[in-house]
Amino acid sequence: MKTIVHGAFAGRPSRRQALVASGLALLACTCLRGTASAAVGDQESWRFCDKCFELFFDGSGVKGKCPADGGGHTSQGFAFFPHYDDSEPSAPNVQYGWHFCSKCFAMFYNGSTRGHCPSGGPHSAQGFDFGLNYAASAPPSSQTQWRFCQQCFALFYDGGPTKGRCPAGKTHIAQGFVFNLPYHAPAPGSLTDLLRYDELAITFASGIAANANSHVRLHSDGTVEFTSHFHDSGAQDYVYSISWAIYASDGTVFTLQHGGKIKGHLTGGQSDRDSNYSEQTVYDQVRTHWPALVRGSKSHMSAHVSGSLGGLLDTTKEALEGALKAATIYSEGFETVKAVYNIPFLHNGL
Repeated sequence: MKTIVHGAFAGRPSRRQALVASGLALLACTCLRGTASAAVGDQESWRFCDKCFELFFDGSGVKGKCPADGGGHTSQGFAFFPHYDDSEPSAPNVQYGWHFCSKCFAMFYNGSTRGHCPSGGPHSAQGFDFGLNYAASAPPSSQTQWRFCQQCFALFYDGGPTKGRCPAGKTHIAQGFVFNLPYHAPAPGSLTDLLRYDELAITFASGIAANANSHVRLHSDGTVEFTSHFHDSGAQDYVYSISWAIYASDGTVFTLQHGGKIKGHLTGGQSDRDSNYSEQTVYDQVRTHWPALVRGSKSHMSAHVSGSLGGLLDTTKEALEGALKAATIYSEGFETVKAVYNIPFLHNGL
């Protein structure tokens, strides 16, 4: 029996609408520096991408290119407003040289080399010269644990057990300073309607010819969407189980799980080697605890595979225990576990 455990980070969302015009033409006008004097100020509409974990510019209708899936970035969490000053004044605990990439829209460090852009080649610098704060004591209303990726040179969030998706490797690799980014707190009474949790590439130990991905969507009205895709690329059949534990800031934990079977090429041939799962339900406790989920939530996924059908119940139990244990370990700053709710699904495959 083999085990894999992953974690995913969900930011603290805000609905604050930044006062910037959409469209690439206006984006270019607002971003390009002037010639008469140095541009100084703060730029709105920088967001965390919940797929690749990079900081990207979200101030236009186009969302750049995300290295996780090749599509546009998807915003979640705080609205950040980094400071820029094209004169690069000497300031303690501030590093200048950070720029907007006109190809992928991520913020990257524009040094002697320009990293690796998911659109191909190095990043392409445009617009303001941003200075990021790396003081040991984070200023009020700022989020720490933003890091430089030594592979792609993008700025990414390093505050959880998973590290997003890097265009130059499987995940980002942190190096150098720990930056603090200023953000706008959510407006009173303003809550997002959707939280996303994703594992885009689930792999197992050497010798296990299976891979998967899984996604959970929570909605403010209590709707829960749970999907997964397992594929068997070898000869042997496998049974699998997958569990999620989503830890809310008030100590409430929501669990989801399902299991199934995938066929190898001996029994599934060349076509019948996938197991796709997609279910939706409404769970009132998600709606009840929505404010705590929005204030902060962390999720952990545990997936198991076994070569014997009799091992399915064991893998289900171990997958759930692994997800709950991981959620507890990475719950710093959260309340201790007060209640655990298992979200039931009509066809969970177990």
